[in-house]
Amino acid sequence: RTIESSSPEASHYESLEPFFSNCDLVLVEGHADTPGVKLEVWRPHLDEQPLAATHPSIAAIVTDARLPIELDVPVFPRHEVAGIADWILSQLGQPSGPHA
Repeated sequence: RTIESSSPEASHYESLEPFFSNCDLVLVEGHADTPGVKLEVWRPHLDEQPLAATHPSIAAIVTDARLPIELDVPVFPRHEVAGIADWILSQLGQPSGPHA
């Protein structure tokens, strides 16, 4: 199904917004240059340094590797799912809590 925006200025995500109007959160992979808060999953064998070094909209990093540079964002190990979930909830202004 093709989705057309109502005006040329409307972003791709704005054109999709009606499909997700009942959602509190939509996770999207990729699109590092679009607006919005981002969580980067960094793997050193794919990139020399995290995109967070040059993309200020990346607000946290998930990696099991040691970062090659120091960044002023939270860094979570991949197994720390509860901590990542709490961080995402905090970005939404929602309280975090115990996880099953």
